[in-house]
Amino acid sequence: MNQQGLQGNQQRIEHPMLLSIKQASEVSGLSVWAVRQRIWRGQLPFVSFERGGKQYVDRKDLQKMIERHKETLH
Repeated sequence: MNQQGLQGNQQRIEHPMLLSIKQASEVSGLSVWAVRQRIWRGQLPFVSFERGGKQYVDRKDLQKMIERHKETLH
């Protein structure tokens, strides 16, 4: 594999599409508990490949949730 191919693979590993709840917590700055609460409340979609299995958060959904909760003071 050429050098360019290796760099492409490294970028995908560094920025995976699906994040574990712990990773979603680290990326967003929210606690693990806060991420779980948002999943339970239906504010943040999750992906699970087995019923009752490990839950993952799509990076794009995390970004959308953050955008929906942005506020400004006038």
